[in-house]
Amino acid sequence: MVICRFLTPHRNGVYYFRRPIPEHLRPIIGQREWMFSLKVKDRDAAKRLVAIETVRTDGLLLQAEHALKAAQPKDSTQIALERRIAEQTRGREAHDRDHQALVDEVDAQLRHAEDEREARIAAQEAEARHLRHVIRTGRTAQMEPQEAVRVRAVRDAEEQAALAAERVVALQAELAALRQQGTPTV
Repeated sequence: MVICRFLTPHRNGVYYFRRPIPEHLRPIIGQREWMFSLKVKDRDAAKRLVAIETVRTDGLLLQAEHALKAAQPKDSTQIALERRIAEQTRGREAHDRDHQALVDEVDAQLRHAEDEREARIAAQEAEARHLRHVIRTGRTAQMEPQEAVRVRAVRDAEEQAALAAERVVALQAELAALRQQGTPTV
């Protein structure tokens, strides 16, 4: 679950990014907090923007920390720790990129499966209308072999549509699980 600590709704319905700056970094950054409009009224869009701004301000805080530490002498333990943190950050960013690529791929598969399902349903409905017409006009006894083949085709199409619907549901569940599993906490 994504926690939006820095998301603040305004009375006009527009969401704001509001993040306090740690006390020891205020002299370097020159302000007490960051607060600005995200210029959106939609909460989901605001959550995405807050995530981006959180990463951006994390970078600024990190730069301020580096500037503060640059003024202090470093020992080998601090240097090793900073290197390890940098490596972990790079690894996390690579994981996030890979995860987003996987989510995008599953999303594309889902859209493709939904498109196929809709096309099958449209073809099935057209064939069903024709067969209802044949039955309504009393031509069932005189059904030609081609129409009998179409009846079988409609049955096959119904089975394929059911399978496609199951695939769409499975892909939706997989996409939801991936989003829940890999979404970084803000």
